[in-house]
Amino acid sequence: MPFALFQCAKSLVQNFTGIASEDFNEFISAHLEGVDSGATSGATVSFFEGSFVEALQVAADVEGRTEGRKLLLLWLHQKDDEDAQYLCRQLWTHPSIAAELAGRVLPWAGDVCRADAGAVARCVAGSATTPQLVLIRLCEEGSPGALEWPSGSYFQVLSAMSARVAPLELVNLLKSAADRQDVELQLRRQWQEQMHHLQHLGQSMARAWDEAQQAAQRAEALRHCEAEERPCWSALYESRYQTPCAPGLVFEGSFAEAHAQAREKKQLLLLWLESSEVQQCGNTTSLDREALAGEVFNALVKEYFVLWPGDADRWLLPVQLKEMLRLRTPCFAVLEPLSVFEVEVFPWSDARESANEFPINCAWSFLGALEGAELTEGALMSFLAQHGDAATARRARREAAREEQRRRSAEARRLREEQDRDYEESLRRDQERGERNQAKLDPALARLRATRQEHAQQLMRLPRTVQKDACHLVLRFPCGRRAERSFAATQTLSELYRWADCAGELAALEKTGDRFDVPEKFTLATSYPKAVLKDRSKTLRQLHLTPSAVLTLCPES
Repeated sequence: MPFALFQCAKSLVQNFTGIASEDFNEFISAHLEGVDSGATSGATVSFFEGSFVEALQVAADVEGRTEGRKLLLLWLHQKDDEDAQYLCRQLWTHPSIAAELAGRVLPWAGDVCRADAGAVARCVAGSATTPQLVLIRLCEEGSPGALEWPSGSYFQVLSAMSARVAPLELVNLLKSAADRQDVELQLRRQWQEQMHHLQHLGQSMARAWDEAQQAAQRAEALRHCEAEERPCWSALYESRYQTPCAPGLVFEGSFAEAHAQAREKKQLLLLWLESSEVQQCGNTTSLDREALAGEVFNALVKEYFVLWPGDADRWLLPVQLKEMLRLRTPCFAVLEPLSVFEVEVFPWSDARESANEFPINCAWSFLGALEGAELTEGALMSFLAQHGDAATARRARREAAREEQRRRSAEARRLREEQDRDYEESLRRDQERGERNQAKLDPALARLRATRQEHAQQLMRLPRTVQKDACHLVLRFPCGRRAERSFAATQTLSELYRWADCAGELAALEKTGDRFDVPEKFTLATSYPKAVLKDRSKTLRQLHLTPSAVLTLCPES
């Protein structure tokens, strides 16, 4: 009895003040009392029991959610009528609607008679009829169509519909809106990740640029120091070790010049890398003062090496070589100078194991190094003698290989020349045999060739050039061959025809080329202007062929 009185009093209060948001689940249950359980699926929508501001906070909380913020479905209720009964019995008990509102969409109900729900209704619906359903989503300030209520909270209205909406229509609307928001949020998350990646990339590039600038500044400082100190290296050596350097022992030019000299003399390149830090600490060994000035060291260096010194702490190229070859100073390293055209350099290969080109146009291979604690007088002499003897043996093997290659090339060339001569001789014999056979079959042809051969021999006895009043002629044949000869301007055209007739035999006799056939009947013509020369009694001057002319032999049928 007391509970029934409480429910009656509560109902009377709600008629005047409206239903609180936390009481709508009881309101739906009350409408479902007495309804056949078979008419419903058993699943009922559970509305959020809290204020509109709290619902916004829950929807904005993406903790543990992969699809982002939730959408909000607002039920703006005004009075308990047939529309409210339809919502309670047809929509809020629909299984698909209940499933969607339990996941990606947060349902909230409010009575427009109460303050917060009334304000929301006026904000999103204006004067539209209630009850109605409104689908909203949270957004940022300044977004298109953004509404603000309460202050500081922004949302967009996706759809507003009456209470008599069909269940399937509402299900489709909820699913499509939720899917669209998930896609947008996923694209936004991808964009944020890309922007973060670009920001990280920009920071990495900035750091790389700073490191490159620092490296360039350091390299410039080392290059400047090397340019200043290398020309006076002998004086620096004498001031450091209190003993003069042997004349001609050390090459004081650049690395490229030392490399070129070593290649020219067919010697090895010996790097002597010092450490100015060790010298400043007073840790110079007796090897520097005694062994380097000894006769044995000087003799080994002059016989096998070009000695190139460098400060591996203050000079650019020695610093780079030290880092490239992973050396500990002080040290001696032996390099074999090579030609850039004889080696194949791979940038990713180990500088100690393969050929290198550094600096540009200086190719070399690393043979060995004596460094650190191993650098003693006995070890140094043994090291130099070993590499010197090995270089001599390698040079001897290379010379022997080159000599063998030259011998094989000469032998191959001699064989090719013999084969060419044999082929030409065989071809000549075949040609002569064919001509003899053809002459046997055609006596007239044999007589023509004999006559031409006789005329060619007669022309062979005459000089090819004329000293005075000469006419130089070039004759082109249909086979592509050409002949040249000088005549006197007073000679007649008949002599020119006689020369053209035996030009094939004359070429073989003068050894200016192989014999070729000239047509039995032909005429001579000038190239420009085009004119056929027929009057054989005229002189070359009368035919305007002086001082030179180009003629064409035209065969006649």
